[in-house]
Amino acid sequence: MGEAGACDTYNVKEDKRTGGAAAKEAAMSQAKVTFEPFDITAEIDPAAPVEGVGQPGSLLSIASANGIDIEHPCEGDGTCGLCCVDIEQGMENLSPPSDDELELIDRLDADPETTRLACKAVVGGDVVCRLVG
Repeated sequence: MGEAGACDTYNVKEDKRTGGAAAKEAAMSQAKVTFEPFDITAEIDPAAPVEGVGQPGSLLSIASANGIDIEHPCEGDGTCGLCCVDIEQGMENLSPPSDDELELIDRLDADPETTRLACKAVVGGDVVCRLVG
């Protein structure tokens, strides 16, 4: 598990040829993903998705890259349902859930308005999620 209050940042280097315009544009596209109850926030660039477990750029990949262990015995295939997270803010900043994901969330008796599978939810903007279970 990550250290409470720790923050890993994925920085964008300044492009000297454009006087920093590319860096400013890239910084504007950065998103913050906060994992509760650990209070760990990662800054990511949605245009350069974090690779790892689950979909590239998924909450699971970002969590893993930041030392947060979310159970996923299906290796991020979206079949076990153990990586369910509650989305406290920013549901609109995640990729839309597939029918298969919604079906699994329904079988888990979770609320599809506030629950996502971390392995399938790809980040496109600021999100605050809470690990459950």
